[in-house]
Amino acid sequence: GVEVPQVYIGPPADAATAYPDVQFAATALVGFANVELEAGASTTVTIGVREKQLSFYNVNTTSWEAAKGERPLYISKNAEEAVFSGNVQT
Repeated sequence: GVEVPQVYIGPPADAATAYPDVQFAATALVGFANVELEAGASTTVTIGVREKQLSFYNVNTTSWEAAKGERPLYISKNAEEAVFSGNVQT
């Protein structure tokens, strides 16, 4: 069958104070992979996340800026079913 592991990220922990004019999604899909597996098989998958996916567009400077800070990270089978969660520093 085909599995589609997905990577989601949440906003920086201090988003409200560090970026008061920016609206971040509660979680955003930032990467995924299509993996074909035989029944009962497993494999290792690397899913890259581009810097722009961790950024926001600053209308004042008319440029993309990385949203820095500690952010929640979720590895999921789908949008509702996280199989791993942790934090990542961006």
